Amino acid sequence: MNVVIPKNVWLSSQLSIARYYGGCTVDGHQYTVVAGSEDLVRNDWLPIYRRVGPKKTAELAARGLTPKEAKSECTVRRGSATSSSELSMFDES
Repeated sequence: MNVVIPKNVWLSSQLSIARYYGGCTVDGHQYTVVAGSEDLVRNDWLPIYRRVGPKKTAELAARGLTPKEAKSECTVRRGSATSSSELSMFDES
């Protein structure tokens, strides 16, 4: 399952049409060209890609996670300090 297609791969293939239209459809999945990196990213993974970057997105997809599972794994809950050093920085002593 290709979630992220790097620029150097898609630009020199039949997928290069995506540069003119901002995206393309491959095997029924819609891909969008991401500004800056110019990677082709599957639309359902786009929010995750923007949050964690290409390497982490590819790693999550390689583990077989769905976009919903990957999003919940990448979500950091507000106010959830996990280590004692994080907790101690809030002490007012």
